[in-house]
Amino acid sequence: MSKASTETRRSENDTFSEHEPWSVSDADVAAWAEREKKRRQAWLEGPNEEEKQAWADAERQRRKRQYREDLLDIDLFDIDLDEGRRMADRMADRMMAGIRDRMVETPLRKLGDLLREGRTAETRSREPLRRRRRVHPDDLD
Repeated sequence: MSKASTETRRSENDTFSEHEPWSVSDADVAAWAEREKKRRQAWLEGPNEEEKQAWADAERQRRKRQYREDLLDIDLFDIDLDEGRRMADRMADRMMAGIRDRMVETPLRKLGDLLREGRTAETRSREPLRRRRRVHPDDLD
């Protein structure tokens, strides 16, 4: 936009709106321009110490997060996970063998013991009475 077209538009707007409540005076424009100039000059001078420290803290946190994410992405952990899975599978196999031993073999052992005790009791009951020793409650004294 050229300077001439801006001046033409301003003069047209001034004639129509210089007494309206929403009109903007030249003093308002000058005050805004001064504030904007100061703001831009401060921006050109760079951040103050407080802003520098805030940025450094934020950057430190960002780098720390990045470092932790990079550590978790290392392939060594994948190797360790595979080894851990193999160990867990071996442990599960051993536990299942132990459970099978307890649930299957132990009752069979007990059954064998019961059968032996039953045979012994049967043998004792078939023996003649004279060979069996009887204990009377009076003899216990």
